[in-house]
Amino acid sequence: MAVEHLPDGFRYGGVIPCAGAINTGGEPLAWESSPAPIMFFHGTADPIVPYDKDAFFRGPASIIPSLPDHSPYVLYTMIGSGHEASGIPTGYMNHAIASFIEHYVVRGEKAAMNVEESFADGTSGNSMPFYIQNLNPTPREELVKAIKAMWPEYADQL
Repeated sequence: MAVEHLPDGFRYGGVIPCAGAINTGGEPLAWESSPAPIMFFHGTADPIVPYDKDAFFRGPASIIPSLPDHSPYVLYTMIGSGHEASGIPTGYMNHAIASFIEHYVVRGEKAAMNVEESFADGTSGNSMPFYIQNLNPTPREELVKAIKAMWPEYADQL
């Protein structure tokens, strides 16, 4: 395991899985402590890595409800996209990733945010409509502020 090679007391500053999941071996997901900030990128139609969960793996849709209260995260859902969504973030999402690192990892901000973009037509998408869902007790105004800071070019869509 990779953990065996990390120094004692090591803690990740942030995690950015692209079409990633946690292998729980079918067991419930439990956290010993609050995880590092997480920015998920995942397609809802991924046939390889589940968006929700299957017998062994938990994708972001089932990870987020298991997070301890006030755990910072961004879930960027690509509706209708398959496993090819794993390559999209490193293409046109570099600004969003840099902003996530700045706000959540460096500054330690504690927002919880869901962003959805439709890829149902098979395109890579050129617009970014936002749908905010308040899963943690973070006021909507704080989420809007965080989105405007991360993606100022889309502030007029809020």
